[in-house]
Amino acid sequence: MSMIQLSPPTHRLSQDLLAAPGGFAWWYFDAVDANGNGAVVIWSWGLPFLPGYASGSRKGKAVLPASRPSLNVVFYRNGKEDFYVLQEYAPNLATWDGDSHWQFGRSQLRSFVQDDERRLEIDLDLDIPGCSEPLNAEIRLHGSARKPGPDESTNPTHDWSPLVGPANASVTARCGDYTFEISGRGYHDRNGGTVPMHAQGIREWVWGRIPFEGFERIYYVVWPHVGEPQIQGLDILKDGTTRHAPRLRVEVGRLRKSSIRLFADDALWLTVKAPHVVDNGPFYWRFLVDAQAEGQNAQGVGELLYPDKIDTDLMRPLVRMRVHRAGLKNSMWLPLFSGPKAGRLGRLLHSWMG
Repeated sequence: MSMIQLSPPTHRLSQDLLAAPGGFAWWYFDAVDANGNGAVVIWSWGLPFLPGYASGSRKGKAVLPASRPSLNVVFYRNGKEDFYVLQEYAPNLATWDGDSHWQFGRSQLRSFVQDDERRLEIDLDLDIPGCSEPLNAEIRLHGSARKPGPDESTNPTHDWSPLVGPANASVTARCGDYTFEISGRGYHDRNGGTVPMHAQGIREWVWGRIPFEGFERIYYVVWPHVGEPQIQGLDILKDGTTRHAPRLRVEVGRLRKSSIRLFADDALWLTVKAPHVVDNGPFYWRFLVDAQAEGQNAQGVGELLYPDKIDTDLMRPLVRMRVHRAGLKNSMWLPLFSGPKAGRLGRLLHSWMG
């Protein structure tokens, strides 16, 4: 049984996932340019990283994803985090309409196919801890809708699907005096599962997507607790056609698997190095990566995850410092980890004197 199943992009996640104890559903967007700038948005129910979610499941007290909606927004400038917020909402403040429209508080998100083109429209309006003005952002993506490849099928345990081929993306954001703007290649996918992330037999994974000229190259390497890794590699061409790489094997570097080489039928298929660690945590790392394939060099996004380390007792208080629970009591340290990187200490002191 595959630990993660690549499914057709035409297969929509079912809202029944919201009633699966310890399950999850999330949608992902990122954009990168050639200067080390980038943006990530994740909207979700049952995001495994939320404090208390995985630990409750481990203790036999799993809650429903419907009770834990959240929105994560991160901007990177010159290869470093420049803005961060992970906001959790009361269940009545988040809605999901037919896998094409979502609302989190005042923020609206839409993902749809029109004339064989995938479009993503995100309009953010959310309060930032310690900031007197909200974050307002307009995010747009468009590219050929991905067409399914052969042998793609669904798996309710963990169902994953990239949704777009090579795509153009733009981000324009403002939060008080802070501004951020980027235009570059964008990416959009989604994940859903009925089984908690830590209970899927996954020891660790690396994932990444590289925007090469003429195609998007995506890799997913999943190591089980016992046995050989499950490897998926695919290209999405300009017209949305999916091309799968045959018989992949992986070679990894020593340091956090921040460098890997993938071979298809013993021919080098992709080389990835991660000089910029932009999110460094106890169970999750995000990289801006440099990659080479088919005579091209490109910069993309990669990640490394250890599911068993999510939401441990030792790390949970530290993760709580980064999660803004809208309208509820939060960590006194929250302003130090949220909003624009510049001015966080001042906002923290102001909140204490408040």
